[in-house]
Amino acid sequence: MRSSELRDFLERVDEFTSIAVVEPRPLITRPIVSLDSLRSWLNTERARSLLLYVESTPSYEDAVRTSHLAVFSVLLSINKGIYLSTFIRHDHMADAGLPFLTCDAWPDAVQYIFDEFYEAQWKFCPKRLDPRHLHDIWLDKDIVMPFRKKRVLKGGEDSVIFKVELFEEYNHLITVRQLRARA
Repeated sequence: MRSSELRDFLERVDEFTSIAVVEPRPLITRPIVSLDSLRSWLNTERARSLLLYVESTPSYEDAVRTSHLAVFSVLLSINKGIYLSTFIRHDHMADAGLPFLTCDAWPDAVQYIFDEFYEAQWKFCPKRLDPRHLHDIWLDKDIVMPFRKKRVLKGGEDSVIFKVELFEEYNHLITVRQLRARA
């Protein structure tokens, strides 16, 4: 694969990047990448070309598209795609395990890339909002919440209530339309 193809992949990552609002005033934002858009763009031919570029087997194409797209994207963005096979061989190192907060369970051969991976992973793994996984949870300070908009409804001494608009890709909560249909 030519370096122009990797450059094209990274350009698509930029194209599919949106800005999530962390704080409305002063405005603080974080990037998030639409993995749905990236997955649609990453057809079989492109995936196989990228796999050949990182000296991996094209047979990993299905794993990349179904369970390791975010991991593969992080590895490509930090120029460590050659380690994809290590991530695929270890089930706990798939996208479902993101974000990786420590490298304690990582094989020794890849622990040295952890700091770079840690910094680059956040835009590829914003919090998926699902009602089954929102019960008194602790979120890492670096996790990106998928807030398209965020505004203060009411503030007090001990708390602030926000109204947020979510990026649809990460919104698995009940929608307003569904609530109205139940009434």
